[in-house]
Amino acid sequence: MNLFLSTWGLIFFAAVMDVIGAYVVKAKINELGSVNYDTIFNVINYLVSLAKFPLVWFGTFLILTAPLPYALALSRMELSTAYPVIVTLNALLLIPIAVFFLNESLTVYKIIGFIIIIIGLYFIHK
Repeated sequence: MNLFLSTWGLIFFAAVMDVIGAYVVKAKINELGSVNYDTIFNVINYLVSLAKFPLVWFGTFLILTAPLPYALALSRMELSTAYPVIVTLNALLLIPIAVFFLNESLTVYKIIGFIIIIIGLYFIHK
């Protein structure tokens, strides 16, 4: 495997895994509605209801295993380079998915934050 795939490719793969997992879990949470925190029983009941969906298990699996390809990439990269990249990739991938598929709002502040993240990544790699 060439150096690009064993570093940046694995980081991109880890970010995609994390974003897909987060999307799948959040989509099901949106279907169930908000958690009622009045009692611990309500919270446990909500989590049990959530756990009944195989797709939630798949999303959870993706979220929990996404650090593995990232760790492999870290074996060949500096943390101070890799970490800002994966955080940026997560934001770049997740914000459009949240806006288009979960009907989340895209505010001016989110757009400005998005731009600041990209500018920050540029300066980190200079």
